[in-house]
Amino acid sequence: MARSPLRRISALTTFFGFLALATSGAVMLLTPGGGGQRGFGRTVSFLGITRHDWQEFHEIAGIVFLIAALIHLTFNWRALMRHLGLAGPARLSSDGKSR
Repeated sequence: MARSPLRRISALTTFFGFLALATSGAVMLLTPGGGGQRGFGRTVSFLGITRHDWQEFHEIAGIVFLIAALIHLTFNWRALMRHLGLAGPARLSSDGKSR
């Protein structure tokens, strides 16, 4: 049985969403904030993008990651349950491949 292209897209989107979240989170952690925090009111940018814009990007990437991860989990639910030992062993089809 051929795998759905949506399955591959959800896996790749989950991966790249995680990378975007990790990168933007690290940038926000390491750049000083404004408004009385460590930045003392000055505007600091990293790669030409302000901290506020990094925060917006982080929130959007988080939503995309969450949706892609939920789709990815639905496609791989049986394999996850077998891996955790919460489902029976994998059955073999007549051609010797697991289902």
